Amino acid sequence: MRAISSKTKPSVISLKSVCLKTPPVEPSVEDFVRELRKAAETGIDSNVRNLLHKIKTKYKEKYSRSDSTRHRSVELRDESEFFSNIHYECVKDALEIFKHDELVAEPGSKFRYTTHGFTLLSAALEKAANKSYVEQITNLFRELGMNHSYLDLNFPLIANRARYYYRDPDHELKNVPEVDNSSKWAGGGLLSTVTDLLIFANAMLYSYHAANQQSSIENNEMKPLLDAETMNTFWKGEISDHRGNVYALGWYKIDGEDQKYGGLSDTWPRKGVFLHTGAAVGASSILLIKPDHNFTGTGGTCVAILTNLHECGELTQLAMEIVEIFDTATFTETS
Repeated sequence: MRAISSKTKPSVISLKSVCLKTPPVEPSVEDFVRELRKAAETGIDSNVRNLLHKIKTKYKEKYSRSDSTRHRSVELRDESEFFSNIHYECVKDALEIFKHDELVAEPGSKFRYTTHGFTLLSAALEKAANKSYVEQITNLFRELGMNHSYLDLNFPLIANRARYYYRDPDHELKNVPEVDNSSKWAGGGLLSTVTDLLIFANAMLYSYHAANQQSSIENNEMKPLLDAETMNTFWKGEISDHRGNVYALGWYKIDGEDQKYGGLSDTWPRKGVFLHTGAAVGASSILLIKPDHNFTGTGGTCVAILTNLHECGELTQLAMEIVEIFDTATFTETS
């Protein structure tokens, strides 16, 4: 299924490299920017120089969507970018889409949703690791056992690949046009299954509990995907969005813990969750993680929803309701 929450993956790849004590990420990004700037100054591409000079790239800005790179063009969305069927051989080629554009805000000044920012981030990851983003994301899939997750390439035959639909003004189902997602591997160009997404979500949930309950997890020999320091930075939350939520490093964070007041044992505040939605041509998705904040161990609920329908609404609401069902069942069993 198309349009999984791709944006959670590049941040995990980068922060995992920090856990493994590989060369520091942020200086490598600066090196990447410096080299592109040098290339521009020698006449290869002045537009790259101008763009990167203004961005002054920092990883936190990329992750938290405050990097000021624009999102897809609203005016041209239906004809050029969102429905693009142009194939890009590498991440660097995909930068051609937006590298000529002016910034839409001062870097780090406010929240801006941007798929292109994650494309730029994936280019920086390639430079930092000296390895293609395609290879890095594929390695992460295999390491976690996500054996049914792939790049959304059009030509390979993939068993049980879904077809994608939209509803016309008369509410009739129609096939969506073919698109090529090679311009945004890190920002929405992956195929996966609900089972694979839950594997990833549970790895993140375990890392969260390991970071916050180190004493109770230490005796368990199972290593978390991300270490405590990295995980606490990862889901801390850096900047508020326009809906009052906090955007962490590649995840939305709805702040707060489960606080039960007298007489309200059957209510479940919709707080203390981490999530990201996905939208692509003919597909909509959400991945949501709600740790059990009142439990010593690795408890919690993970919800993954994939639909093969364009602009399918209310998935966040549905995911929250599913979490509440499982929370209610858990409370009943333990009370």
